Formats: sequence, C-alpha cells, structure tokens
Amino acid sequence: RGLPYRLASLLLHLMAGAVVGLIGKALPLTFGDGFVQIESLLTNGVHQYGARQLWYTLLSKIFLLGFSLGFGFVGGQILPCMFIGCCLGQLLSYYFPGLPWSLTVPCLFSAVPVAFAPIPFTMALTAEYVFVLGPSRSAAVFAA
Repeated sequence: RGLPYRLASLLLHLMAGAVVGLIGKALPLTFGDGFVQIESLLTNGVHQYGARQLWYTLLSKIFLLGFSLGFGFVGGQILPCMFIGCCLGQLLSYYFPGLPWSLTVPCLFSAVPVAFAPIPFTMALTAEYVFVLGPSRSAAVFAA
C-alpha cells in the first residue's frame, strides 16, 4: 500500500480522465452534468444536430455516466439522466412524427431518472415546471 499502489491508482484515474476527455472532444454535448446541454438540445433539437449525432451523444452519455461513476468521479446521476431523457424524447419525436415533441421530451425527461431514483412526483413536477405543461400534458408525464 505504498508508492506503487498510489502510482497505479493515479495512472488508472488519469487514463479514465483521458477517455472521458477524448469522447467529450468528439461529442461536446456529453461534457458536464447535462444542465447547460439540455438547454442547447431543447433550443436546437434534432434539426441542427442531426439524428445520427444525437444517437452517438445519447449512447456516449449513457456509457460515460456508468464509466465515470465506476471510476469514482464526482457527480450525480439525476441531471445526466434528464439529459438522456431529453435526447431520447427528441429522437422518438423525430422517428415517429405523430408523437409531438412537447409530449415525448417531458415524459422521458422525468421517466429516465426515475429508473434510478425513486422520486416520481419530484421528477414529474420538475418536468411540469421546466416545460410549463398544461393539464393534458401533465397527466402524460405523471403516467410516464
């Protein structure tokens, strides 16, 4: 438990940081906790980024969330899961044009984090506050 252990631990975390950095350089929407990226995603959407780019971003964010938590990096899982839900909602609305964006994004915004943390009412109310939903959309978010 002397110097070799500390050096190995340092090198392991440096390599993990390099992986996160390289993926973040290739896909900038995967950097951070997702709060700022959610705003950019909701403002620009699939039409600016493209469906393929959002698929890569979605899968990379899922991978990086598990990777970062596994290596002990600081951060939570709720905001990245909200971002994952927004990406998935955008893609679902893109591939199924009959489903409006204003329904799929808030539903998945609240449903994906609830898969990890048992806070359904908190997430539904957060989605209702963020997206300023009416009664019909709020019912769908609570059902999701």
